[in-house]
Amino acid sequence: MNDNFMITCWCGVPQKFLCEERIVEAKEAGINVLTGEYDREHMRLALDLCQKHGIKLIVIDERINEAMRNPEQRTALITEVTNDWKTHPALHSYYLIDEPGADMFGLLAEMKEEFEKFDAVHPVYINLFPNYACREQLKTDTYEEHVAMFTEKVKPFLLSWDHYHLLNEVPAEAKIDFASQRDADIYYDAQKRTERPGFYDNLEICRK
Repeated sequence: MNDNFMITCWCGVPQKFLCEERIVEAKEAGINVLTGEYDREHMRLALDLCQKHGIKLIVIDERINEAMRNPEQRTALITEVTNDWKTHPALHSYYLIDEPGADMFGLLAEMKEEFEKFDAVHPVYINLFPNYACREQLKTDTYEEHVAMFTEKVKPFLLSWDHYHLLNEVPAEAKIDFASQRDADIYYDAQKRTERPGFYDNLEICRK
């Protein structure tokens, strides 16, 4: 792993739009780590393009989902995935899951250990819930307990979580014909950005 500050975005370039121009746009936007969910042919292309332009890729491979669902095939599937991608210079990490409940932390720890047997260089990537998730989602009584249990059981290489802090009250339209300037002002006032509380609390909990 390099020591550069990680600047990424969710979803990366969809497979149907994958091309060199889109990868260049991502780099010009300041992104140095992309996510990619592709079939094997397009994954290889994405990795090659990322390497060419100095970007890393978090691999999203459907075989990893199958490995979590199917313990009998887990070792074989993880072996396949790591054999396919671990030697590529543009590989950043292997994506496991988004927003797991605490009841999955034991399985995720097992998956992490299994990946490390076959690729000790590239970590697994897991993204957590934010602090406004409910107890039914977290599977713990508090968010602090959720994060502490995750770090203790899974021992991740980084802490990653969603926190959708800046919001719009109403989805913006690309073009609307208003009856009057008054109507336009009312509409665009509703587009002003609002803030969901707890963003810095989330940072502080994960820092601790």
